[in-house]
Amino acid sequence: MLVLGREDLRKVVTVELALRAAREAFAALGGGTARVPRRIHLETPHGVSLVMPAFGEAGDAVGVKIVNVTPANSERGLPTVQGLVLLFDEATGTPRALLEGTYLTQVRTGAAIGLAADLLARPDAETVALFGAGATARTSLWAIQAVRAIREVRVCQPHPERFPAFAQDLRDLLGADCPALRRVSDPREAIRGADIVVTATTASTPVFPGEALEPGSFVGALGAYRPDTRELDTATIQRSRLIVDSRESALAEAGDVVIPLREGAIDPTHLTAELGEVLLGQAPGRESPDDIVVFKSVGNAIQDLTLAVLAYRSARESGVGSDIDL
Repeated sequence: MLVLGREDLRKVVTVELALRAAREAFAALGGGTARVPRRIHLETPHGVSLVMPAFGEAGDAVGVKIVNVTPANSERGLPTVQGLVLLFDEATGTPRALLEGTYLTQVRTGAAIGLAADLLARPDAETVALFGAGATARTSLWAIQAVRAIREVRVCQPHPERFPAFAQDLRDLLGADCPALRRVSDPREAIRGADIVVTATTASTPVFPGEALEPGSFVGALGAYRPDTRELDTATIQRSRLIVDSRESALAEAGDVVIPLREGAIDPTHLTAELGEVLLGQAPGRESPDDIVVFKSVGNAIQDLTLAVLAYRSARESGVGSDIDL
């Protein structure tokens, strides 16, 4: 069995590979060829443990991700999300690979936002308002920069002392392609004139006022994953064309969607499409330059499985990783 740690994954997972995995994963969801049971939530004293199995009919692997979400880790200098991904050969059931799941989750989450921006943001989008300064904020910008020529990023997060390190991490990640970075403390200032808004926070209540969103903006929301928490307010959802990764998951887990539904502010038909349906041309995404389009992601195990399989194949080809006997 091949073991791939974080540094191994950094060697083999390029932004192109990550975006390819996102396309294949969402195409499988949109085309109905992915088998993804609803993930198991196990509440613990310090967070939640999530068990996420998946199988893609186009591949030859079945996999499961076990991930722990520990909100207090942000104060400990540890990742909020940590986990492992295990791949099995589907035909024989033989364990094939064990992958470090924290970095893989960060990359697949960012790649989903990048793919959504490619499909749903205006072609001339160049200004990003980024809420949050964690790992998924970085990987989201990494993927967005690969599909749009971003010139300015306004980072809105509550800890000014952390911004210099975050900015340096982004410069290291993006290199010469890194846009101008500016920290702002006022959410309204962050979204004023912004073409793309990304929310990658641990917040449980809305992080900006929806009435202040600019016409034509694209919003990628990835932080809240419970029915009682949200990053987007009701006004944002009401004003938007709402696209999700999975209808079933969004209606069960995404407070950004569930809360406005409970309030009666929207009805289920307000959920326009899944991202995979837009990707495959089965449903419209942006229909007008002035549309406000929201993509709400709660994450789906087929994303992890697809990226893990591609990373595994790339690692085998390049001799990266460590083989162990079971």
